[in-house]
Amino acid sequence: MKEFNRDYLEFELDPRNIVIVDSTLREGEQAAGVALTLDEKLRIASYDDEIGVDYVEVFTEYGDRERVLLESIRQLEFRNSKIQVWNRLRKSDIDLCLKYDFEWVSITAGFSDIHLKSKFRASFDDLLQSCLELISYCKEHGLKVSLHLEDSTRTPIDRLIKILSEVDDVDRIRDCDTVSVLIPIAAYNRMKLLVDNARGIPIEVHYHNDRGLALANSISAVMAGASSISATWNGLGDKAGNAALDEVILLIYELYGIDRFDLSKAVEASLYVAEASRIPIYRFKPVSGYDVFSVQSGIHQDGILKNPEIYQPYPPKLVGREWRIVLGVTSGTHGLSYLLASRGYKLPDDERKVREILAYAKSIAESKKGYLDEDDLDNLARRFNLENLTR
Repeated sequence: MKEFNRDYLEFELDPRNIVIVDSTLREGEQAAGVALTLDEKLRIASYDDEIGVDYVEVFTEYGDRERVLLESIRQLEFRNSKIQVWNRLRKSDIDLCLKYDFEWVSITAGFSDIHLKSKFRASFDDLLQSCLELISYCKEHGLKVSLHLEDSTRTPIDRLIKILSEVDDVDRIRDCDTVSVLIPIAAYNRMKLLVDNARGIPIEVHYHNDRGLALANSISAVMAGASSISATWNGLGDKAGNAALDEVILLIYELYGIDRFDLSKAVEASLYVAEASRIPIYRFKPVSGYDVFSVQSGIHQDGILKNPEIYQPYPPKLVGREWRIVLGVTSGTHGLSYLLASRGYKLPDDERKVREILAYAKSIAESKKGYLDEDDLDNLARRFNLENLTR
């Protein structure tokens, strides 16, 4: 992938580290209808650690559900992941965090016109002062701080630059596209401006997917110098969700050679979250969709069987998958022959008969609105008295 983009970029995709924050246990459970049990949350956090995700984000102790999770998750012995506790802009929230001895906290404030006027009901200067005071309070207690700028993509750039010039003690800043207003080229140019004014403070992106651009915008921002991406498993989150974590780590592997994440385990985690959340994965979702490596088209079957790289975006084994040839309404004789041979049957030499068999197979696919399974293939072989090579 990288080599086919290099000539069209005005910069090099040099190897670098990208920090990954999994927001599933906070943002993901804000998706309508999602309700994870304690055991499910702990398993998701464990998957994060096994895969190599850097941070697992959770809410502070707002009630019993959060308290039990915080008490339980700190008992897990992580090798790779750290816990980051999300807080409102309130000292009382930070005091709740201090009970658990976690190293990282985040505090959240929004400086867009609508947030200043209708949510925080404060002036820019007053809200910024509140942030600075709470950051200082966190630092007095030995905490690392991520400042989350909610709705920052609707915040005038001069305000953001002012914030960046004032927040000396933060360890990371989260840039939030809360209502998905960015497009990729703007995400790149805007992030370049932010990075140039950040005085070395790492910037993380937390971009929403209401217009289907969360992944593209996140990668564009990384190319401009953002050093961290917040994502969720299967893109779960408020409204249309966020960038999908498995897709994020695949892209940063291909673009930057970051291979410290276990991609095959990521597919396993994605499937687990789908089951736990009761939100099925779209069959053709990149990376983890059930049929994303299923090939039905006759033209593509012919190519894949000759040389997978003819139609291969990336090796399926990279994510613990493999190619599947399936027989459907657009399949051809190469796929038919391959699948029947896999069941031990041989097509006749008569081309007219082969076309008849293929036409009948397509009628089965059309009637079932899908592709043929193994029983269908066996029935097809019996109907046309195909030679069984295994006998």
